[in-house]
Amino acid sequence: MALVNFNFFSESMMRSVNVNAIIPVDDQPDGVCSYRDLTPFKTLYLLHGVHGGEYDWLTNTRLRRWAQAHRLAVILPAGENRWYDDNVPGRNLMGQFVGDELVRYTRTLFRLSPEREDTYVAGLSMGGIGSVLTGLRYPETFSRVGSFSGAFMTDPYPADDSGEAFYSKRSYMEEFCGPEELYRGGPNDYNTLAETVGRSGARLPEFYLSIGTEDPFLEVNREFRDHLRDCGFGLTYVETPGAHDWDFWEQEIQAFMNWLPLEQ
Repeated sequence: MALVNFNFFSESMMRSVNVNAIIPVDDQPDGVCSYRDLTPFKTLYLLHGVHGGEYDWLTNTRLRRWAQAHRLAVILPAGENRWYDDNVPGRNLMGQFVGDELVRYTRTLFRLSPEREDTYVAGLSMGGIGSVLTGLRYPETFSRVGSFSGAFMTDPYPADDSGEAFYSKRSYMEEFCGPEELYRGGPNDYNTLAETVGRSGARLPEFYLSIGTEDPFLEVNREFRDHLRDCGFGLTYVETPGAHDWDFWEQEIQAFMNWLPLEQ
């Protein structure tokens, strides 16, 4: 198994970006790696949450071990607290970067399968929203989507900047999502995207949504579960004891991998 850190200039972001990748080179019982199997790897693009970075999943879970066991390549980009949205005026097209440019770039860099059926996206909290947005924006690229403790919001725009956390300030949401009047029904509105894709006739990705019963986002996850079903998406929904923390996310990334059509 190879752990690779690389950076490249992103046209979507107009700057250099940092990415980690797990490439599951086969380990033999005698400890010697074999490179003879040239079958392209199935690939998971895995997104972190707010305050996080491209090392979060590596340092807080046993992701590397499970990726090796399933022979799954995992690509871990830095999401920069940008909610994986596209902010055209600021040329911060994080959604386009993750869903299009990063896929194309990593497929040229590594031996990754180009097939939709072998390409997946998932994430936790902010990354759970990001994975949903990515799967809905690029349904012809991703066949399966996972959201763990997705930080869905009934009303994503705070009234003002009085909130203590930076992401509870209206100016922050406007910076990355654009003005509220443009958000509703736009490319960063996951509810509208689900409706649009659901009736588009495109091949629909299958969803895996999970949430802990002690998580503050429990009710909004239930709401989005129902919305996806109403829009015609195939959905596996898991509600289990747990909070908004790494104990839950480590449990769920393993469960998600077991849900994917991978080597067991």
